[in-house]
Amino acid sequence: PQRRGGSGRMPRFKVGQAVRHERFGSGVVTAVEAKEDDVYVTVAFPTAGERTFASSLLAGKMVAVRKRSPA
Repeated sequence: PQRRGGSGRMPRFKVGQAVRHERFGSGVVTAVEAKEDDVYVTVAFPTAGERTFASSLLAGKMVAVRKRSPA
């Protein structure tokens, strides 16, 4: 059985996307790898280094960050 986050939907991320994790703060997605059991997202954080997460467990813990356009 596949575990999913609170909303029941797996978040989708792409390489190069800016994200914010509830524990590790701001980072950038460096890899997204689909495997049989889940999709794994690797993120580089300035203060926590590179971390890999199972996408099914990220709901509510990591969100995409919109880049602000220059004024």
